[in-house]
Order: sequence, then C-alpha cells, then structure tokens
Amino acid sequence: MQGATGYYAYIVKPDNRVERRVVDVAGMQDDMAIVDKGLAAGEKIVVDGQYRLSDGARIKIDTAPPAAPVPPPASTPQAVQPNSTPPNAPSNKSG
Repeated sequence: MQGATGYYAYIVKPDNRVERRVVDVAGMQDDMAIVDKGLAAGEKIVVDGQYRLSDGARIKIDTAPPAAPVPPPASTPQAVQPNSTPPNAPSNKSG
C-alpha cells in the first residue's frame, strides 16, 4: 500500500497482531508490488482488508484456500458427418 510517507505493508506477528512497516518497492507488475526491502522471507503479510487496519490491531487469519479463477468455457468442437449439415447451419430445405 502507499501512504503519505511511502509504501508500507502490514506484517502479521505471532500473536496475530499487525505491524505497519515501511517497505521499498522496486516496481509494480500486474497489480503486484515487487518489494526490494522491508520484508523477511517467511513473514506473513495482510493482503485483504488492510484499509481497515491500524498498527497493533488484532486480526483473524482466514485459512480457507483462495478461490481458483473459473476458466471460460471452452468451445467444444462438434463432429460433422460427411455430406451432412453442420449444427446451427442454415437449412437448404424449403418447406
């Protein structure tokens, strides 16, 4: 997140309280920040609801796995018999 003094993140401490920490962002890519300094490997950070937090707030961690994005339905090719009319094709029959 970016505030008046620069970029920051909320780090989750072992007692489930958060610590607001200044971070250096090297760049942004696809709505993701590339953090250069300020985080250690293995630290948990808040990724949702951080606008409602303040330094030292107690949080509840949602352990449910994130929902996987639903891929768009693939178009299923339909087999066409030789010398037949493909599905959804206009009919040549007059009636």
